[in-house]
Amino acid sequence: MKNINTFYLLVFCLMVPLLYACPGKEPNPASKTELIQKNWKVRQVTANDSPVYTDPPVSTPNSQNYANYRLNFTSATGFSRTDVSGTVTTGTWQFDNNENPQKIIFSTGNPLEVELESLAENSLEISYVVQSTKTGDTEYRIILIPAQ
Repeated sequence: MKNINTFYLLVFCLMVPLLYACPGKEPNPASKTELIQKNWKVRQVTANDSPVYTDPPVSTPNSQNYANYRLNFTSATGFSRTDVSGTVTTGTWQFDNNENPQKIIFSTGNPLEVELESLAENSLEISYVVQSTKTGDTEYRIILIPAQ
């Protein structure tokens, strides 16, 4: 009887560390809606592939100032946008497709729709085209990072 108790004690002592060593459930990856919900500031802006703004500035001086621009996705449907002049626009937003979004659609402001180039925890890249019969179309590409 004593040998059986010793055997069970030995098995128990070996099993406890093994149970703690087993990995738990992996957390679910964040959805695109969860990833985008933060306040973003501009890291880089290009117009027709030419840099017009970088933060920090590079050797070429910034031709436009986006230092105050913020795009804040305040909730799963709400946003506020502070443009370069400090004007704040608020409204709603949505992805064109929740499973595989290609566009972000805004209820107010300019532009009303942007292409979603990429979205990660610390980076958001969008693009849009400004059409002009005088100067021709200009494609803007903006890389945003979380604002501190």
